[in-house]
Amino acid sequence: TKRPSRPDRRLGRAGALAAPARGLARAAAAPGGAAIELVEQARASYRAGEHFRALEQAQRALALYPADPAALALNAQLVREAQGPVAALPLLEKATELAPGNIDLLGEYAATLAEAGRQQDMLQVAREMVELDAANARAYFLQAVLAARTGNDNLARRLLWRIRGEDDPAPATMLLDGILELRSGSPAQAIERFAALTRR
Repeated sequence: TKRPSRPDRRLGRAGALAAPARGLARAAAAPGGAAIELVEQARASYRAGEHFRALEQAQRALALYPADPAALALNAQLVREAQGPVAALPLLEKATELAPGNIDLLGEYAATLAEAGRQQDMLQVAREMVELDAANARAYFLQAVLAARTGNDNLARRLLWRIRGEDDPAPATMLLDGILELRSGSPAQAIERFAALTRR
């Protein structure tokens, strides 16, 4: 499938339940706005700790709009939390087919593939993300985790160097950075990384 020249940004951070909610009025007015409104309602319920209500809303969104990538991605995350990554993959696969250029959605798909043990498939998707955005931190992080798990710490470190200059690195990136420093025999550097993570 040929990738579009511009990523589909309608999803926002598709799988992130904790992502900031969009204005519902603006979402309802946008293409596919009714589906997005239901998805945002489900996310708001989840953030408020109303998980059963969030699940009901997410399932309703998917039942009404089975071809909406945002509804698919949200249900995939809820399924992943309840049943594990393998059960969530079909939903994410369908979502990526419907929105092939959305890099955040591809990131959720790649991370779920990694959790499911499908490392080579994850690597392929991560490389696809780099093709769309050569500076995408998540794509390099996922590859660094794979390299570290297979004992190739030098490659993992080189991949992390590509994102080390971030102003606000993800906690998981900081944790992996500290682990690599510790394994390389640099405990002082590892302490520095872990201290920064603890302060976060």
